[in-house]
Amino acid sequence: MTLKRFAIHPGEKCLIAEDVVTTGISSLETKRVIEEAGGVCLGITCVVDRTKPEAPSPIPIVASALKLDLPNYAPEECPICKEGKLPLVHLGSRKMKQEASRPCKRACVEARRNYERISSFGKRHGLCRAVGGC
Repeated sequence: MTLKRFAIHPGEKCLIAEDVVTTGISSLETKRVIEEAGGVCLGITCVVDRTKPEAPSPIPIVASALKLDLPNYAPEECPICKEGKLPLVHLGSRKMKQEASRPCKRACVEARRNYERISSFGKRHGLCRAVGGC
């Protein structure tokens, strides 16, 4: 991961902005980049906090718009997947962007639609940085 749209100056205080935090693990890479640039990571701010008390984020969540207590299942334990009603799919935004850049197949087209829907939501609601957009 590299910074593309802005620079972090030594000693600059930073917050990581996320849409959804479930474990906080994906934010560790962002924290590493901030600290390598000399910045100080104060924590995470997010729209939805899905962390569990027994598994808190390794980076403190300083603010969230919504706290949801939803169950997380291992793939083999998901009740809906066990019934065979829906295929097991991981729709993290990184995966969606990767899928969307691959040659078009039905799943890729759907991933691209989902990625574009999420991006346009952020733009419409002012959730993107003014310096570079989404």
